[in-house]
Amino acid sequence: MYHILLTYFHGIIDAVSVTSKNDVITHINTSDSDVRIVDRVFQFTLRGLYTQLCNDAFTDIPSYVSFRSMLYASELNKDLSKVGYFVQVHYSTTKVDSSWYELVLLPHTIDGVSNNNAML
Repeated sequence: MYHILLTYFHGIIDAVSVTSKNDVITHINTSDSDVRIVDRVFQFTLRGLYTQLCNDAFTDIPSYVSFRSMLYASELNKDLSKVGYFVQVHYSTTKVDSSWYELVLLPHTIDGVSNNNAML
């Protein structure tokens, strides 16, 4: 399951890196799930991400509770950092399931000091 999620994020990274409009962005922005791309930034709720993965007909999707547990036990940000991205909280509702997250570029560092400490 983790491999499917990581592949999905890599597809989004590829899509937002392209300057022209493409099918991935259109598909996400016309989805009924709580997922969207705003200014080339992928934003989502955990439930929305789960629903999107299920709707895109990926196989072997566990229950939402198992998916959420897998996500928090994973090294997602470590793996995404290899391609210059990470997931951070976009808007907190103080509840994991209703908060919004976003996939963003890693901040640049100046003299080894990051200009953003908001990583999960």
